[in-house]
Amino acid sequence: MVALSATATGLADDSYGDDPVLKFYWTQAATVSAESDPLRNGVSFSLLTTSHYKRVASNGRITGVDTAIVRYWFSCGSLDSQVVEMATSDVKMQQQFSIPDLFDAQYRYTFYPNDTGGELLAIGFDTPKADDSLPVGLVMIDRDSYLLRRVYLYYPHREGYERFSRCYRVSEHDGFLFPDSIWEVGAREGVFSTENYRLETRIDAVSVDRP
Repeated sequence: MVALSATATGLADDSYGDDPVLKFYWTQAATVSAESDPLRNGVSFSLLTTSHYKRVASNGRITGVDTAIVRYWFSCGSLDSQVVEMATSDVKMQQQFSIPDLFDAQYRYTFYPNDTGGELLAIGFDTPKADDSLPVGLVMIDRDSYLLRRVYLYYPHREGYERFSRCYRVSEHDGFLFPDSIWEVGAREGVFSTENYRLETRIDAVSVDRP
């Protein structure tokens, strides 16, 4: 699930390059995301997902595809149980539904160049140190509601990987934010070779339990 733990406290003004407009949008997004985070708010819900694990050759050609349909149940802020409803192999396709806490980390934020003034506002985030283990990337928020809509993450330093990135498309259900699709691209280090893959997950259904 999308664990959008979000508090903007503790961030220095230089994180925004002394841009009050940038700071305003980021802190507003932090507040709205915290209020809309089902895990942080202890909401019980279930997700029905379809995942495709695609093996990729060095030339970019897909050499194999495995598929799994899994239903997940969450309660009290964590994963409670899961059931595999269909799988074409025993390949593990456990997806990371939570988004790293981008709001309270020590990032430097920038507006994305060439803003069109449209519905979505893009904000980039980067670490102050090149060897930091945190992901860097780009978020897109709704310009009026401040809700997250897209998150693009790249991990410059992820143990066991030559390359690793993940992106989320986020939507709102019953007043809370959930991913509706997740794409993960990785080059996993092996003993004799590197395994290149794409893990694509679609959230087919979201059910929120109301008291």
